[in-house]
Amino acid sequence: MMKKTFLTAALLAGMSTFALADQRRPVEYIPPGRVDAHFARTRWQPLTQMLTTDYWFGSKVIRIGDDRDELSALRLMNGSGATYVYGMSLRYGDGHVENIPVNKWLYSGERAMSFKLAPDHELKQITLQTFSWGYSTFQVMGERSRISHPNDPPPPPPPGPIPAPVTGYPLANNVTFANTGGYMHLPVGVDKGLFSKLRIESTDYNTFIGHIHITFASGAHQTIDVNKMLSRGEVLDRDLQGDRSAITAIVLMQSHDGVVRGAGRFNVSLLR
Repeated sequence: MMKKTFLTAALLAGMSTFALADQRRPVEYIPPGRVDAHFARTRWQPLTQMLTTDYWFGSKVIRIGDDRDELSALRLMNGSGATYVYGMSLRYGDGHVENIPVNKWLYSGERAMSFKLAPDHELKQITLQTFSWGYSTFQVMGERSRISHPNDPPPPPPPGPIPAPVTGYPLANNVTFANTGGYMHLPVGVDKGLFSKLRIESTDYNTFIGHIHITFASGAHQTIDVNKMLSRGEVLDRDLQGDRSAITAIVLMQSHDGVVRGAGRFNVSLLR
């Protein structure tokens, strides 16, 4: 009975100590309901390994290295068991100390406690006052702030506008020059719209393309000399003359003498 009375008095004393802490602290406690919404997209770095609270009262002192002193938030993460956190004492680079009352259990029901720090403060040391009925562990995490320095490189320019997606119209799928005399006529028609590129995608080996003849609705013609053996998976894109001109037909030839020079298979499409 005396042991229980002593424990109750000790708990109340610990809570009252941090309840009288400086109310001007530059730290905002993020309630559990706001943790996911506020911190879900941030990156956290560990400030400690798993810390052990082994029966009864304890004090943990974490010194923050110069490479990790620019923090915008702290997070306590439960590892195992249950740890009661009376409060935190934060010491900054200019020497002042802020005492933060917590008075909450860190356990499986509340696996994380997050605290937003005031900007432009260099945190040097964290002291945690804890209690545990048995063996428990937790870890201290920190969110890195985005404070710039004179030696930092300038930020890159903003990205350009996202290009419009390229859409296409398939003319031929998995075709070959075999048994064609090295000649292939592909009608298009002005009703198919306007296009800016011709694409040939090889789906097999030994796909040789010699010449491509394009007839436009205006009566103009374009000849593209390729004279290339395409490997499997290779994509060949060629610009079409005019500004997204309407096309009546496309003729693909391996040669002018009718000799087949490779009977690999390929796809033909027009890109807008």
